[in-house]
Amino acid sequence: MVLESNRDLVLRRLVDECAVPVSAGAQRGRVFSGLLGVPGRRRNYTVMGDAVNVGARALGLAAPGEVVVGEGMAVHARRSFVHSSALGPQALRNRVRPVEMWRVTGVGPRPVRRRQP
Repeated sequence: MVLESNRDLVLRRLVDECAVPVSAGAQRGRVFSGLLGVPGRRRNYTVMGDAVNVGARALGLAAPGEVVVGEGMAVHARRSFVHSSALGPQALRNRVRPVEMWRVTGVGPRPVRRRQP
C-alpha cells in the first residue's frame, strides 16, 4: 500500500485496501491529549474533545467498508479530492444540535482551479 501525504486520502485507502472488512469514522477539530492517571501506578494516554466524540459517533454510523466523517472533515476534504454523499443531520449523543455527516465514497484527482485571464 502506498500512503499519500494527504490525510483524507489515507483514511479511504486504508479501508479500501484492508484484507478484512473495516469501517472508519473521523472528524476534524481541536483535541486535548496527554497522560492521565497517577505516576508510578496506572497511567493511560488519551485524547479528548468534541472532534474525538463526533469521530467516534461517525464510526458507529459506518458499515463495514465505509468511511463516515463529520461536517468539519467533509468541508476540509471537499476542498481537496474526496467524493462524498450526505447522510444528513444526525442526532448524536451528548450533542444539543444535529451534526451533518457524510459518507466518503471515493477519492479522485485534486480539482484544478484555473484563473480567469
